[in-house]
Amino acid sequence: MSRIRWYGPTIVLLLTVLLVMILGPGVARQIAYTHTQSRVTFVKNSLSENPFLAELSESFRKVSQVVEPSVVAIQVLARTNSDPSDTVRRFFGPDNTPEDLLEQFRDQRPREDRYDRYAPPRLIGSGSGWVYRYTNPDDVDDYQDYIITNNHVVRNADVIKVRFHDGAEYEAKVLNTDERTDIAVLTVQASNLVPTSIAREDVQQGDMVFAFGSPLSFDFSMSQGIISATGRELGIINVKGGGYENFIQTDAMINPGNSGGPLTNIYGEVVGMNTAIAAGNGPRTPGNGTFVGLGFAIPVDMVVEIADQIIADGAVRRGFLGIALPIDDLDERMAQTFGYDGKGVLVSGVNADGPAGEAGIRRGDIITKIDDTPTPTIAGLRNLIARYKPGTEVAVEVFRDGETQTLNVTLGEFPSTAVAAGSRSNPLEDEIDAEGMSTLRKLGIAGVQDFTEDTAEQLGVTHFPAVMVTSVRTNSVAGAERLQRGMLITHVMGEPVADVDQLVAEVEKHDPTQGIRISIKSWDRINSEFVSLFIVLQLPEE
Repeated sequence: MSRIRWYGPTIVLLLTVLLVMILGPGVARQIAYTHTQSRVTFVKNSLSENPFLAELSESFRKVSQVVEPSVVAIQVLARTNSDPSDTVRRFFGPDNTPEDLLEQFRDQRPREDRYDRYAPPRLIGSGSGWVYRYTNPDDVDDYQDYIITNNHVVRNADVIKVRFHDGAEYEAKVLNTDERTDIAVLTVQASNLVPTSIAREDVQQGDMVFAFGSPLSFDFSMSQGIISATGRELGIINVKGGGYENFIQTDAMINPGNSGGPLTNIYGEVVGMNTAIAAGNGPRTPGNGTFVGLGFAIPVDMVVEIADQIIADGAVRRGFLGIALPIDDLDERMAQTFGYDGKGVLVSGVNADGPAGEAGIRRGDIITKIDDTPTPTIAGLRNLIARYKPGTEVAVEVFRDGETQTLNVTLGEFPSTAVAAGSRSNPLEDEIDAEGMSTLRKLGIAGVQDFTEDTAEQLGVTHFPAVMVTSVRTNSVAGAERLQRGMLITHVMGEPVADVDQLVAEVEKHDPTQGIRISIKSWDRINSEFVSLFIVLQLPEE
């Protein structure tokens, strides 16, 4: 019996495949579209129903509403015949690095022409500021509002204009400034100002913050970030006698024009004042700099302390020890040469007639505490002493000759100007190649000569026993420790050296692989005087 074949299912299958081949791409797109729409709708509903996001956004808005009425945009005008672009570097620029940020503090104003006073003032820069309420400590009902900003914002200004968020504009006057901390206090004839709230707790790494100001002339802007670090010392305040730095680092977006504006916490309380940035290299044109997430602010407790002194006393008075300090903090190698294994600040020199000298502090002492407060770093010691009033007696703990002792020092007043010690030229005589200089040469000291009275006279400085360095190999131990041509070696491991022969003899007494402490005097061009320093030269073990 013949088998009957039924081709119906096969035909249906073929027709289905054919339809899919013809209509497949459109169907697939429709399915994908429907899926995407469903997913978008689901996520959108989830976001709208998330109370945390709504609260977060609302909190940011509230911070803005709290802070903005207290922020001012500052315009700085001057009577000068220079091109405005010549003054750009007086304000922190978008292409500065930590090494050249100090340029913002240098006076770059052109020499005035005798007819400059007749020229109309024109805009040379801009910045930001904030309202600070000073209250009389003896009468809480006696208060006055001021505007605080950076010294470098208003430096060299002939006219200062401040504009508030509501559009009100006033001309401000400088009450006084403190260039050592880059803080300025302005007065303005205006009433009903809204003062900022000052944070009572120090910020910590990871805290959320907001930066306010007028970056790149975009007035009353707000950016958000976190505290990246605290206690940063950048070395950017380049003034005679040195500046005082303790910067807060933040990744909140800060650009030129933010300088002087407040940095606040999540409650709208001021925790610092925006002051400087580090940025990538780029053209010096507005908006063309590359922000790399490194902004720096002065802590509010330092700002308030300085501002209160300016307002109450008209100027800032600081305690003064009368000692010379090294360039770098005490490291383990240097400490070991004194038989010390802790933290502290090495005294490079002492003014015999100063407070420290009169109290018995000596060169080579290691200061470990001030009034029971540890002093592990140079910056910490300087900032601590500066906070004391002149005339205050402090207990200074020092390590000397294997022992710790405490000396009572009555602080003097930090001098406002440095005393010049004469000019310096660079007349170096032919170097002496003394016999037995092999260790010195291994260390990188390629040439030395006696520091004679004739040489001192040529340099215009006072003569003292020392050996002058005339040549240093760049890629050497001495070069790495920044020993340079023209520096004077006065001691080796505490023993004085008056000529090359003594220098060689003292160096040869010690094992260079264990480190040899060298006392040097280096010329300070800013203060026009010699500064005493310690360095340790150490060869790697063979």
